[in-house]
Amino acid sequence: MGELKDYAQEVDITFARKAISAVGIIAVKVEQAAERCVLALQELIRTKVAAQYVIEEIVIVIKDIFRQYPNRYESIIKDLCFHLRSLDNVDARASMVWIIGEYGQRIDNSVQLITHFSESFKDEPKGVQMAILTAAVKLYLKLEDEAEDLVTQVLKMATDESDNPDLRNRGYIYWRMLSMDPQTTK
Repeated sequence: MGELKDYAQEVDITFARKAISAVGIIAVKVEQAAERCVLALQELIRTKVAAQYVIEEIVIVIKDIFRQYPNRYESIIKDLCFHLRSLDNVDARASMVWIIGEYGQRIDNSVQLITHFSESFKDEPKGVQMAILTAAVKLYLKLEDEAEDLVTQVLKMATDESDNPDLRNRGYIYWRMLSMDPQTTK
């Protein structure tokens, strides 16, 4: 693990990303090592010299770890949110949006964070748009009153203003589900 952490701080971007990805693969495949891997990633993200590509790759890896181990290792979320504005990579942005949507009830300003992403909704790539749409719906189901304006705005952009048929269709499905019976939708 120490060696992979060292590799993650290399100047060779591809090499560093692969090292971080390897830490994530170990965490997902070896449950006994998951906590140690997350701690190593947390140490990397907290270093003052962590490059943007390191942070972006950590966000992507953490999403996979959260999917494998739901409701564990949440202490790293605060560190990830601290670096939110520096995410330029499409996969990292989509992963961060997924994390916020999934753990929104545990993040104090989750609605504001997704609102930040939704402000550039039209300019985002398809994967990020899908993630924003899903996260807005998840936040609405978890935080109802706080996220009502957000979900309405995102659903409107997805259904009325999007040229993407997949995004439009998913928006219509979510809108119908929410308008018919939010409890069943949960």
